[in-house]
Amino acid sequence: MAEIIYDKFVLGVPLYRQLSGIRRLGYQTSEATLANWVNKSAQQLLPLYEELHRHLCSAHHLQGDETPIEVLREPGKAATSRSYMWVARTPIKQPNPIVYYAYGATRSGVFVQSLYEGYLGVLQCDGYSGYNLLGNSVHRTGLLDSCSA
Repeated sequence: MAEIIYDKFVLGVPLYRQLSGIRRLGYQTSEATLANWVNKSAQQLLPLYEELHRHLCSAHHLQGDETPIEVLREPGKAATSRSYMWVARTPIKQPNPIVYYAYGATRSGVFVQSLYEGYLGVLQCDGYSGYNLLGNSVHRTGLLDSCSA
């Protein structure tokens, strides 16, 4: 399972392309089965993911950004519509750095609020106006006026 997940999310090898290698090893399975295994693995790791988020929000300094992605076969959205992968991380020079990814169907400031809920500290980010919903509990730095959209 670790190799399937690594190949899919780190190397970008779709599940259907991994099937030929799995079949060469003598195993017969389907793409749907692999997808179910990936989903069940994610469910098992959810407590760890939540603990990383809790620990992240206890840091004094964070860096944050988002990037648009296209998700194929996303319920209620066309394959060409934009979704977003958000990243929040502790600075790299801190001991035990954390890099936290969160999927968002939109670029809404409401998602920003949920991602940084409970965070009190310094956030290095761009000037995206969605960060304005964080209020005064978060001190933002690194803002670029030309990027505020």
